[in-house]
Amino acid sequence: MMQDFGWTRAMTAGSYSLCTVILGVFSIVFGWLSDRYGTRITLTICGVFSGMGIILLSTVNSLWQLYLFFGVIAGIGAAAYVPLITGVSGWFDEKKGLALGIVVAGMGLGPTILSPIANHLISLYGWRQTFLILGIITGIIIVLAAQIIRSNPHRLGLVSPGDESITGIEAIETANRTDTVSISRKRDFTFKLAVRERRFWLIVIPYSLWCVAIIAVPVHAVPLMTDKGISSGSAANLLSLLMLSSMTGRVVMGALSDRIGRVKSIYICLGTNMLALLWLMFATNIWMFSLFAVAYGFTYGGGVPQWAALVGDIFGLTAMGAIFGTVVFFVTLFGTIGPILFGYIFDVTGSYNIAFLIAAILIAVGLFILSFIKKQKRVPW
Repeated sequence: MMQDFGWTRAMTAGSYSLCTVILGVFSIVFGWLSDRYGTRITLTICGVFSGMGIILLSTVNSLWQLYLFFGVIAGIGAAAYVPLITGVSGWFDEKKGLALGIVVAGMGLGPTILSPIANHLISLYGWRQTFLILGIITGIIIVLAAQIIRSNPHRLGLVSPGDESITGIEAIETANRTDTVSISRKRDFTFKLAVRERRFWLIVIPYSLWCVAIIAVPVHAVPLMTDKGISSGSAANLLSLLMLSSMTGRVVMGALSDRIGRVKSIYICLGTNMLALLWLMFATNIWMFSLFAVAYGFTYGGGVPQWAALVGDIFGLTAMGAIFGTVVFFVTLFGTIGPILFGYIFDVTGSYNIAFLIAAILIAVGLFILSFIKKQKRVPW
């Protein structure tokens, strides 16, 4: 597409940034819809927008159409993340972290599988026919899959397996108690109460600071490594290793959080990310980059499901869609800063080192802020 129309990378990258912003805005909308009408209806709507946006890309003839079809329409469909996470959280209690980790890993696996298929289709039919084929397949799969999803047990008048109340895996200690606190529907937060709650912002701020740092690295990873003498083929393989480690970390750290608590798991992930970024400042050869890819990727992916699980543990399920959707809005808004900041710093200084240092500092600030959330008790197996 870029070659056909003579567009620059900056021109097409703007559509990706717009898609990210639209995703954040509609995360709130679809989160609220999933609370009110259930996951099935909301995901069906997202599937229609996703499929339609990709299909319309096959008709692009000007830049504004790219921004509309991909940035806006497909961006609306991409907000399916929030209702999907909310729906899964409603069904799993004792193994919520593992369940969310598997779901998020699957979301990362999809593009990994789809990318070579798309490249093959483009070589056979061209990009227009490829978008048409992929759009039809995407829309059908999401819409059909949404029909087999049942509303969470509370909407059906049931309770989650294992107990007659919804009890968080790790209970949050209140300011004046040290015993385990049950989180049940009687204590679920409304959206208005949640955004007034200090712990909501103690999640939003460190999560957003973390995303400023971690979203930029995969974007700039290949040029960073080639600048330091790594071949483009090896750099691409290392990026694949990072993404594979990320998918593994989502499942493993999700399961671990069910044992040791969400906050401790987030500390492990963010702390390792911070150290890995400092390590990257001194990486010069392939083994150093390989170690970075495994450590950073594993904990970068491992941190993703923890935030959603923590939101559910603290605020309950009644308004989780709207609450978590608002969290995602702030996170995506701040996350778009990272790639731009890294690129600007490199353009000015000729190096990414200052960017890595800033990113590590932001994560350290996030860890400090997160420490003000009341500690969580470990619940035995």
